[in-house]
Amino acid sequence: MKNQILIMTILICAFIQSTSIAVEQVDVYMEKAQNFLLLNKYKEAIFELNKAYSLSDDQKRKAKIENAIGWAYFSLGNISESRRYLSSAFDSASKIGDKEIAQRASNNLGVLEFNSGNLVEAKKYFEGKFSKSSKTSDSYLKLINRKLTHERVNEIIANGVFYRSNKDFDKALEEYEKALLIEPNNINALEYKGYALFRLGDYNSAIDVLKYSHELNPSRINIVINLIKSYCAINDIENARKLAKDEAKLINSLNLLQDGEFCKSCGKSFFDNL
Repeated sequence: MKNQILIMTILICAFIQSTSIAVEQVDVYMEKAQNFLLLNKYKEAIFELNKAYSLSDDQKRKAKIENAIGWAYFSLGNISESRRYLSSAFDSASKIGDKEIAQRASNNLGVLEFNSGNLVEAKKYFEGKFSKSSKTSDSYLKLINRKLTHERVNEIIANGVFYRSNKDFDKALEEYEKALLIEPNNINALEYKGYALFRLGDYNSAIDVLKYSHELNPSRINIVINLIKSYCAINDIENARKLAKDEAKLINSLNLLQDGEFCKSCGKSFFDNL
């Protein structure tokens, strides 16, 4: 009996000692990995982290290691492996209730999806219970909402362009107005609205919109051309010629004279003695 107790004691001590050695070795691998990460040597860091993971029995630490591996893969541009490790880290941390690691993994997944262009998916992570209200999520949610809004505006403008291609300028104008309610200074919507107003015969309104557009972006050639045409349409040749002279480097008089719409509004002699 005494021998059995002695053997059991020896085995327990050996187990404790081996466990202690394993923990110490994990610490060594983690420290090496950290140093490699600081030097942007991500492959070397992943190698050390994998060794640490294989020796670790602690679920919290394993989740932490997976998160680090996932971020290292992200830094290498390996999105699929990054997503795999970060998702595993997030799931593991969520199960054991470790909010700190879960938040870190959730934020990292959000950043990954954001950089992959998956804005809706990124938003889910940043609005999730672990990431919500963190500084990272607050910053990214502002960017995401801005981008999603801009995408929506572009969709509306595209609808307007579709109507314009079918010569339905009333419908096109409605779409540009919708876009401008969301983004009042969207230069595409303003330019296209000005042209739609010109085509609808509302020349004074077209001039107002195109003048404002020109102030926002003086380099848009179509804004200048449509503004000149609008001036001509109300017989304000003085302002039309002044604008053409001021923007002579931007517009090509020979090309404009091939434009039937321009010639109809301003006449073929518009550039004579300019």
